[in-house]
Amino acid sequence: MTSEECVGIGVEIGSDNLNFCCFNVDGDFFKDFQVLAPKPLMPGAVTIRICEFLEVDQCFKSLKYVGLAFPGIIDQNCRCIKECDLFKGWENVPIVDWLEVRLGLRVYLSSTNDCEVLANLFTPLSSVSAMASTVGYMAQKNF
Repeated sequence: MTSEECVGIGVEIGSDNLNFCCFNVDGDFFKDFQVLAPKPLMPGAVTIRICEFLEVDQCFKSLKYVGLAFPGIIDQNCRCIKECDLFKGWENVPIVDWLEVRLGLRVYLSSTNDCEVLANLFTPLSSVSAMASTVGYMAQKNF
């Protein structure tokens, strides 16, 4: 499968890497990528890196949704990172709004804790990130 067949992406935001997992129209995992996270790991820099990867590096033409897994507390509407003990500067970050405006796509946000339970049920063995593949699956089910 090619990047053009990718309709959904799951992204895990980690301290060292951004892990991407691609899904086809049937919701099946078919490809993953790992890119270096920006240093310092600040909200704006992460937003730009995700957008550049999706729009320029991979040129996903059929992309319809993006799911994000983040190790922090997420608001009840799954649109804003309320706080994160692991990374400084991640308080009240409206990352879903930022990404939806820039990408023109629906974005789903979940905490890595919420993804962890589902990850054990279906994560592909070849995937670089259980969290990225799980949040991609969750996003597909929510849209």
